[in-house]
Amino acid sequence: METIQKFKAIDGKEFKSKEDCLEHELLIERVDSIMSVLTETPDDTDFGNGEGFIQHDHSILGIAKIKILEICKEYIDHKWIQETIDDENIHPSYVGRLIDDYYIGPLNSAWHRFMCIDKDSREWGQPYFANNPDDGKQVCINL
Repeated sequence: METIQKFKAIDGKEFKSKEDCLEHELLIERVDSIMSVLTETPDDTDFGNGEGFIQHDHSILGIAKIKILEICKEYIDHKWIQETIDDENIHPSYVGRLIDDYYIGPLNSAWHRFMCIDKDSREWGQPYFANNPDDGKQVCINL
């Protein structure tokens, strides 16, 4: 019988090497630090069902988005990432698709939030309302 040592990261992901685990935890810390400038989302079904939105400052949101995209470039070599940095009007689903394909957990979670934000910097509980904001309740829950 062979004994296999595993290392468990702070998010529960397991690794065979300590170095890979530490690298993953560093990524989590980097992403969390960037995303910490955004208002936390409520953890309830009302928010997810479009019962209101979080209003973000457009410039702060833009800086956070670019910083996350710069980290994405370290893991994914694709023109959509730079194009999304260069043009804020490119739909976030393009990069979302790449991140989903590579499944880099911390980036996936962060980018999902950007996919929930409409053109007016309002964050909804799911991407549907970012694409169809008139279907959500027009109530700002963070001001």
